[in-house]
Amino acid sequence: MSEVRDAIPRFVPSASPGELVRAALGVGGDPWREFSKRFAGYLGVAHAVPAPSARESLAAILAALELPKGGEVILPALTFHSIPAVIRRNGLEVRFVDVDPGTLCMDTARLADAVGPATVAILPVHLHGRAVDMGRVAGVAERRGLAVIEDCAQAAGGAFRGRRLGAWGTASFFSFHPAKNLSALWAGTVATDSGALAGRVAQRMAALPRIGHVDLAGRACWSLAMGLGTRPGVWRAVAHPLLLAFAAAGVDPIDLVTRETPTGQNLDGSATAMPSALQGRLALSQLASLDEANAVRIRNGEHLLARLAGAGGIGLPSPAPRGEDLFHGFVVQVDDRDDFRRRLLRLGIDTHPGNMVAGPEVPGYADTGECRVASDAVRRMVHLPVHPGMTIPDVDRVADAVLAVLAVRSRARPCDAVRRNGRRR
Repeated sequence: MSEVRDAIPRFVPSASPGELVRAALGVGGDPWREFSKRFAGYLGVAHAVPAPSARESLAAILAALELPKGGEVILPALTFHSIPAVIRRNGLEVRFVDVDPGTLCMDTARLADAVGPATVAILPVHLHGRAVDMGRVAGVAERRGLAVIEDCAQAAGGAFRGRRLGAWGTASFFSFHPAKNLSALWAGTVATDSGALAGRVAQRMAALPRIGHVDLAGRACWSLAMGLGTRPGVWRAVAHPLLLAFAAAGVDPIDLVTRETPTGQNLDGSATAMPSALQGRLALSQLASLDEANAVRIRNGEHLLARLAGAGGIGLPSPAPRGEDLFHGFVVQVDDRDDFRRRLLRLGIDTHPGNMVAGPEVPGYADTGECRVASDAVRRMVHLPVHPGMTIPDVDRVADAVLAVLAVRSRARPCDAVRRNGRRR
């Protein structure tokens, strides 16, 4: 099929197979100590503490802050299952604030009204690499005497008003999952200017077990398999035809393998095992190339945004000052998402529906805030590929495919309401 000559995967692991092999062959030193020093300096904070995962990082921060039990933590209504679960597991409650339709991050204009007598902290999430308005968050937190915990899981290297994300809050946490823009095989890090808080977090981490050889080998094999499987020739000849075959049956095998549900969260086990020296060497290597990789993401994302500007039948992310949207994900919103994705896949463009939920709609979280915009986004969002492995011609192929699909869908449903630029008209 000529139209899929250059099939493009939804993502490519940040760490290449060669980089992973070099990290495995390295010896000597204390790579996590060195990484912590360099990463803290990179962010512009005093301390960085390695952790097993973003989830364990958040749990450690909540415990170290010694927040009063039953206090409320404010977070965006568009969220990942484990975030409110970790908050509740630490004796706290959640209060959701709906998201902005153009950024899908917390609508900070609603933040002050959401703060109540029980509020103890604000947890802004720089979702898909998009910077939250941290000036407004910091202002509300300072006036009300609240802690700020930045979720930078998808935003390593991002900034707001020239200041690194992760340096604005009382503390912040990062995820180094293979699909993140800085990968260390599922490790994480806590960052803070507070020596006391860093000390308490480090003490908690020191009590955790080290990752076992079997778990580490499994992670490495997964990353190697994904790296090799997304190489152009293999993807075109093997992965893409398989995805097409499954799509005909209405199944996305990658989504089935990677998706977590509220009842299947990994809050224990390997998620609480401290990372190995191999992972530390990989983190150091990834940090050295982070700005370069992010620059390619930004270039690709801005180019795709320009190509799709004005298109009907699709909601686009709102523009941001350069560096305030890393395009960790380029998320659009469309009606009949499954049809849209199937049509793109036939043209060689692999996409992902995302794994976010509308918090107040999750069982057990009713009456915890508003989520009208988040609920709509959960049903309509599609992640288009803009990863650093793509060239501008690759991005143009994505744009051409999207515009072609939108044109076909428009002819098929001429009376449908048109949605543009992340806003209803």
